[in-house]
Parts: sequence; C-alpha cells; structure tokens
Amino acid sequence: MIHALIGRAGLLAFVGALLMPLGAYAQVNEGIGVRITPTLIEERVEPGTSVAGTVTVTNTSAFAQEFNLVTRNVTHVDTAGRPTFSREDADTEGTLAAWITLTERSISLASGESARVGYTVLVPEDAPPGTHFGGVFVDRRADRLDTSGAGVGYMVGALMSIQAGGEVVERLQIREFSTDRSLYTAPEPEFLVRIENQGNIYEEVQGLVTITDMFGNTVETVTLDPFRAVPEFERETRVRWEGGGLHIGRYTALLSVVHGQESRKTVTREVSFWILPLGQIGAVLAGLIVFLLVLYIMVRMYVRKQLAQAGYRATARAKSGFMQKLSTLLISFIILAVLALVGVLLFFS
Repeated sequence: MIHALIGRAGLLAFVGALLMPLGAYAQVNEGIGVRITPTLIEERVEPGTSVAGTVTVTNTSAFAQEFNLVTRNVTHVDTAGRPTFSREDADTEGTLAAWITLTERSISLASGESARVGYTVLVPEDAPPGTHFGGVFVDRRADRLDTSGAGVGYMVGALMSIQAGGEVVERLQIREFSTDRSLYTAPEPEFLVRIENQGNIYEEVQGLVTITDMFGNTVETVTLDPFRAVPEFERETRVRWEGGGLHIGRYTALLSVVHGQESRKTVTREVSFWILPLGQIGAVLAGLIVFLLVLYIMVRMYVRKQLAQAGYRATARAKSGFMQKLSTLLISFIILAVLALVGVLLFFS
C-alpha cells in the first residue's frame, strides 16, 4: 500500500543535491564562465568491460579561454548531499578516477565556442561491486599576474555514477527520526530524518510520515521529498506537519521509508509528541476561575438572604466559619489549576 502511495520518484532530487557545490555551469563574474553537459552520467558496467561517451564544454566567457580537463573521485558526501572531491595529488589507484580515460586533457575555445570531449570508463575485473562516484571536470587555473592582485580560477564538473556489476547490497538504516520539541502549542512539529546507506549502491529514498492521535485515528499523512542516499554516508532531511483546527493530546508519527533497486523494501520508526494549545487551555481556566468567583459571591449573598428571612441571628464566628470553608475550597482549586498548568509546562520544557 505504501509503495502505491509514494510511487516512483525521478532523478532530479539527487542531481540537485549532489551538484550543489559545483553545478554544471560556472559564472565567476561578468564575462567569465564555462558550461559542461550533461550534468550527470549514470551507467551500469560489468567488470572487465567499458562504456564510452562524450561531454560538451562551452566557453561562456567574453573572450577565448584555455581549459584543462581532469578526473576526480567523490571522497565524502555530507548530510545535505553535497559532495567533496579528491585533491589533484590524491592517489586514485583502484578508483573511478583511474578508470576514466579522456580523449583531451586541454582545450582552447573562443568566446561562445563548444567542443565535445570523449571519455571511456574501463571497469577492471576485480572492481568491487556497487556504485562508484567521481566526475569529469573543466579546470580553469588562475592567471599568474605580474603585478599585485588576484587571478581568477574555477572548476565545474559533470558527475559520474558508475555501478559495477556483482552482488547488490541494499540496506538502509534510520539513524534518527525526531521532533525539535516534545511539546507544541499548535500542530506544527518539524521532523528530522537521518538515514544511513549501509549498502553498496546509491538508493532512491522515498517516505511517508503518518500521524495518529491518542485513539489511533490517522490525522495526517506527510510525504517526504524524494532524495538519493550515497553508500557509506548519511543523508538528512526535514519535513513539517502544519495541521489546521484544534488538536490536543499525545500524537504518534510513524516514518515509513521505501527503497530498493532490486526489490522494494520498507523500514519504519516512530516518535511521539504532545500538542497542548496553552492559549485555549489558559482561556478556559480563566473563564472557570471567573465563574467560581461569581458563584462564590452569589452563594454568599444567598446564604445571608436566607438567614435574614428566617430571622436567624448567627454569631459572627458561625458566619465566618462557613464562608471561610467556601473561600478555602475556591482558593485551593485555583492553586491546583495553576500548579497543574506550571507542571505541564515544566514537564515538556
């Protein structure tokens, strides 16, 4: 059922997150820039075989430029999906960067001119199965200046996702599913979702957060924006429920994450929170206190009137004793109500 609710997500979420630091277009300042397409290259290659293709480099600068082409590995991906690439002098033996061969290592382009650069990815026989990340980058080194000042240099790349054939391991773990608070005065909790990809291929992750009240009734279903989780790294996302109307009591949120390239799998986790509309509760308590005060005054006036009509002359002590009991009861109720409200605030703070 949950598979049908979520459906199939596209590739755009992964591309957008993974290309954030570099993008496929670099415009350093007015008149200086370069573009490379496509932005993402995805292939599944069996060990011992190769795949070939081309990237297109366009000089968007207002003048001729010379560009170097290099290959890099993805060495780290943060929880927002932003990759870190290997340095120029990093050891690439046995990695994707070493598997890529380019037909050109340097190109010169006039303003507005484009050139196609070929690449070949040869996956060795002993390549570990799973997804390998890297990229082809256009590197424009900073100019050396004879006078003081700073030269302009930049790098823009096309990411490569190469899945080497072999045993596929699909395993996701929900590391954290939590709310930013345990008590809310309105139905607007924000959920933090942190997922670790413990498999060997990048995963297309989709999910639902189903919110139920204390009676087990489904109140709302919130859909997570789909994203990709890179093997061996964690990915973090947030989702907010903004419910309307009056909500009060304890609520439970069930996170259901669906993933799997070979077969669809679901992992779940729960978190509970409270919604207490303290503004409305305070207004009700204030109204109740006013009602009791009015009732107290009316009862006191009624008792005095009945005693006067009966011609009963009570002593001052007798009259004060009855009224003292009534006022003590009223004050005790007010104190208990205030203490209960303060206790709730302290418990959930």
